[in-house]
Amino acid sequence: MNRKSFRIVAGLPILLSVSIGVVLLGSGCKRASSAAAPRATHSGSRLPDNVELSKTPGVSIIQCPVGDYRTDRIQGDGYSGSGEAVTATIESVIFRWAQVTGWIRIDAVLPDARYNIRVVGDEDNNVWSRVKPAFEDVFGIRFVEGMEPTDAVVIQKPQGEVAGLIRVEAKSNWGTAQTPGGLGYKADSASMAELARIVGKYVDEPVLDETALDGNYQFELAMDTFKPATVFPAVENLGLKLVREKRNLNITRVVSAETEDRAP
Repeated sequence: MNRKSFRIVAGLPILLSVSIGVVLLGSGCKRASSAAAPRATHSGSRLPDNVELSKTPGVSIIQCPVGDYRTDRIQGDGYSGSGEAVTATIESVIFRWAQVTGWIRIDAVLPDARYNIRVVGDEDNNVWSRVKPAFEDVFGIRFVEGMEPTDAVVIQKPQGEVAGLIRVEAKSNWGTAQTPGGLGYKADSASMAELARIVGKYVDEPVLDETALDGNYQFELAMDTFKPATVFPAVENLGLKLVREKRNLNITRVVSAETEDRAP
């Protein structure tokens, strides 16, 4: 996985949840005893399969053999006392459990493998506070946070009424559905922040809601989810605009420890 990835975190758990254990019955790989936990010599290197990799108390990391993967499952969030990831990628676990303000950008080359990860916290240590140092040690990565001028996709509202949005008083309810544009999205009730989250699935940049539209709305996003570029005209058909502009954003970069050590 050498692409650069942006995901919004905004100080909140990333839209998923879970709990954890020690021996993962029915998972894609099994636990094997090991006297010493190996460490990656550089991010992206392949580690031994079926061996406990973590030396961090309360954290178990076991790499699954190639081809022995099943549907990934991640339970719990970074605030939880415990969490479990089954046959999951490191990238997906970071995006699920990371507790940072702003956006995460993956610059390091993460291992092209899947893992069974179990975290057991306590009153003083949640999932993220335990798994972060474990990831840094095992995978040779670092989490570096700072404000950066960043290319972003901004949702804006032109002057006047927005014909494609109907204000509703209802709990959030939206998902994929067949639309005139293909497999798109229908929202019985969704906020502009949720629209930004949808758009973020189909662009490489962070997506910002600058519409100043509060509350929830009913709308249909007539796009083709198999053709990411169709999200732009679909949003414009709602009466909104998507523009690419620079913004000063809080970014947490996931970098190789070797790269960080070489930085001036």
